[in-house]
Amino acid sequence: MMKSVFYIIVLLLLSSCATIMNGGEKQLHFHSDEPRTKISVSAQHAFPVTGKDDVAIKVKKGDVMVLAEKTGCEPRSITVQSSFSGGWYILGNLFSFVYFGWIFDPILGGSWYYDQKSFDVTPDCGGHSYSESDDAWNQSLIEDDEVAPPVNKKKLKKNKQPVTVPKEPAPVQVEYPTTYVAVLETVSGADLLDHNSKLFLTDVMRDAASRALPAKQGFVVMTRENINVMLPPGKSLEECEGSCLAETGRNIAADFVAQARIGKFANFLTITVELYETKSSKLISSITARASDEEQLLVEIENHAEELFGKVIENR
Repeated sequence: MMKSVFYIIVLLLLSSCATIMNGGEKQLHFHSDEPRTKISVSAQHAFPVTGKDDVAIKVKKGDVMVLAEKTGCEPRSITVQSSFSGGWYILGNLFSFVYFGWIFDPILGGSWYYDQKSFDVTPDCGGHSYSESDDAWNQSLIEDDEVAPPVNKKKLKKNKQPVTVPKEPAPVQVEYPTTYVAVLETVSGADLLDHNSKLFLTDVMRDAASRALPAKQGFVVMTRENINVMLPPGKSLEECEGSCLAETGRNIAADFVAQARIGKFANFLTITVELYETKSSKLISSITARASDEEQLLVEIENHAEELFGKVIENR
């Protein structure tokens, strides 16, 4: 009995008029008019609380964050802020003989208050009617988010066991089959393009193939030297088109083969690029365009070549 009286006297000595009259903890209520609403409340100086339809929390001071949720409805969130009670704090301590109140009132919460104690946090359901499925959904939310009781840190330290962190599994290495792609030299009708121009257009197409077909996925774009070495003796690419291109591709061990042909229509230069799968001799993609000059031919190739070679990935 004497011990309890002693604690009461100490508490009064460490408090001032603000703490005694205004109180330390304030109880705030949050409710929803929609049945089966999950209400989650968290505060800076209190344990979080989760409940259904109506929730109360005791706080001394600071912001209180509230989130109300229900399936099929727009969630609603509010933040309640505390205000400093300057009147109680100054007057209560100015005329008090206990000077500890100047220190302990802000700590114990006596100097803070909330303008409102009850709040409506009903979510916007837009006329949505309650059903049993709503109940199951919201109840699962509440059960999953139940707040655990405070942890006894002293007991935890005493029973502390070494924690073994599992090693992350090594990333899976995907092995891609090697796929060879050949871009044969550009061919054209007589006197339409000189030799160097045709070589350059072929190089542009080969560069586009390299960009569209990443080497890390197993694609190999064959060089001019590779192709020339593997061509059978006496083989003329200028005399070969259509399924003959696929046969040429098989002769140089390519899985896919492409070639551009330059022609003329009226006053325009024309370009046709064909891409074949060599195993089946199947035409899988092509480009056809016309241009006023060689520069425009180059633009057409740059605009469409990568898309053309992207079909190789789809047909591998």
